[in-house]
Amino acid sequence: MRKFLIVMAVLVISFSAVAKRDFAVYSELRCENNKCFDLESDEPFTGEVRSYYDNGVVKSSVEYKDGLKDGATHYFYGNGNEKRQEVYTNGVIHGMITEYYDNGNLKFEVEFDNGMRNGAFRSYYEDGQLKVEEEYINGKKEGRARKYSNRGKLAREAFFENGKLLGGVCISFDGKKSNITQEMINAYNKIGVVPCDK
Repeated sequence: MRKFLIVMAVLVISFSAVAKRDFAVYSELRCENNKCFDLESDEPFTGEVRSYYDNGVVKSSVEYKDGLKDGATHYFYGNGNEKRQEVYTNGVIHGMITEYYDNGNLKFEVEFDNGMRNGAFRSYYEDGQLKVEEEYINGKKEGRARKYSNRGKLAREAFFENGKLLGGVCISFDGKKSNITQEMINAYNKIGVVPCDK
């Protein structure tokens, strides 16, 4: 009888130790103000949170620590291919974001530092051709920014300082170059699109 009680006590203690979950689905959490709580314990959740498509394929997998996104975040297409990767630290995006087309080709990659774009940004056409390359410092475009046609030819080269367009050149499909005018600069600084990118 004594052995039985010891075994039962060990089982109860073991079960209690593993009762704290390290995996949940969003329906088992209450999320508000970017913080998620376990519905069972009302404690900030630590562990992996998954969501699923109707067909059972994982839609997202997000790491949480003390209720905040912290670590790797992955999003998937319905076919199971990875759509997007992000990294968070204490609820703030920090590190490389990579996004893919559903065919698996890279769509874009951008570096974040403490919630702001900081470093290289590159985007690609669905066939893998480079589309845009830009640099960011503290969330603002800085230096030379290039956009390419889907045939791989330079279509625009612009220069930025502290997020403001300073000038550059637009290049048509037939190779004709035209300078970015002051009117185009003013338009960009209002709406954020270089007119030759349309």
